[in-house]
Amino acid sequence: MYSFLTLPVDIIYRILDHLDILTILLSLRNVCTRFNIVIDNYRPYVTLTDLNLCERNINGSKLQQLSYVLKNNTTITCLDLQQNELVADDAKYLSMILKENHSITTLNLLINEIDSQGMQYLADGLCHNQALRSLNLEQNRIGTEGMQHLARALRMNPVKEISKASFSSS
Repeated sequence: MYSFLTLPVDIIYRILDHLDILTILLSLRNVCTRFNIVIDNYRPYVTLTDLNLCERNINGSKLQQLSYVLKNNTTITCLDLQQNELVADDAKYLSMILKENHSITTLNLLINEIDSQGMQYLADGLCHNQALRSLNLEQNRIGTEGMQHLARALRMNPVKEISKASFSSS
C-alpha cells in the first residue's frame, strides 16, 4: 500500500497533469522536500517562464503563498498580476519577491489598487532587484508620493534598465 509520499514519481506526474499550475504552486510547492524535488523535475514546471495570473483573485494570503514559492524560483521570467485588486499590503509580498527572485524580468501590475504606500513597499523591493526590466503600473492609485518612491528606488539602483514604466498619477 502506498502513501502519497511513497508513490512512484510517474504516478505523481500523472496526478500533476490534471492540476493547473496555480494549484501546483500554491498547494504542493514547499509541502515537503520530496514534493519539491518531484515538482522541480516536472516538465511543465521546469519549462514555465510566463506566469499569467490575470483576474485570478491572487491577493492576500494567496499572494503571500505565491511569494514564498517565487522567491527561489529560477524559471519564471514574466509575472502577470493584472486585475487582481492588489492593495498596499499585497505590495509587501511583491516586494519580497523582488528582493529574493533574480529571474523575473517582467512584472505586470496593470489595473490594481496599489497606492503610494504600496509603491513604497514596491520601491523597497526594486532597490534590491537587478533583473526587472519591464514594470507596468498603469491604472493604479500611485499618486505623486508613490512616484517619488519609485524615483528613489531607481536612483538607489542605477543599473536598473526599466524599459517600460507606465502609470497613472491619479
